[in-house]
Amino acid sequence: MPRFQKTALTLSGLLIAIVAAGCGGAAASPVPSGISDPHTIVSKSLVNLEAATSFHFTGTLDGTLNASALGALMGGGSIGLEGTLKVDGSTMAGDVDMTKGAAKGTATFPRLFGVSAEMVLVDGNTYVRLSTSNKFSKYNAPGPVFAASPSPGASLNFADEIKGVVARLESGGASYVLNGRDTVDGRDVYHIVATVPDSLLNQEISSAGGAAASGLGVTLAPVDYWVYVDTLQPASIRVKVGSATLGNMDLRLILTRYGQPVSIQAPAAGDIAG
Repeated sequence: MPRFQKTALTLSGLLIAIVAAGCGGAAASPVPSGISDPHTIVSKSLVNLEAATSFHFTGTLDGTLNASALGALMGGGSIGLEGTLKVDGSTMAGDVDMTKGAAKGTATFPRLFGVSAEMVLVDGNTYVRLSTSNKFSKYNAPGPVFAASPSPGASLNFADEIKGVVARLESGGASYVLNGRDTVDGRDVYHIVATVPDSLLNQEISSAGGAAASGLGVTLAPVDYWVYVDTLQPASIRVKVGSATLGNMDLRLILTRYGQPVSIQAPAAGDIAG
């Protein structure tokens, strides 16, 4: 596999694991009339996310990653890069079809040799094409983070995965605080701050990533989570993680366009590498 593809796939898999395991905001502000229980806001937002047919996402990623640690996560092999990988200024955008368990998106990494990537997850397969290639590479879709891996070709149920993650976090000591209101995409939102014990986070990352993920010593800042006031649907999430071994990442995602039609299909056969 080309070195850039290895790097992009490792970054993608790591982000999936950490974001799933995650869910310092601004100073608290007075909470106007409305729902005041953060647990109620979070639970209702997850119910409404499950009921949604689709949504659009945009995001940014900043930070630095250790190339050797990334290679270890891949099973000890070299990813063809050395030293510190800077991902500051990286961006992403795409759509998720909740009914089909499918997603598509693009990402740009201006500090990582200006590489960009296109990914499609549909029908139990993941297709990745980097700007260094004119063909998609095909892989089995990632399995659930906290459950047995599905058989090859099985579609991932996004809603069930998120609910399972949240249930495990809450039973392990995660807590929520309502930090007032804010605005996202010009709309009024509740601002929730979630705290997850580092010991729980590292336990779950080790479980998901195997021996290579053990001992990473990941620390997680309080997770900022915003929910639209008018629809109680997830609006945004910000996750900041650090590891003396791996590096650090600051990821922000914004969710919009709920329920709008999306079309996610596998690439044409001629666009897939043999």
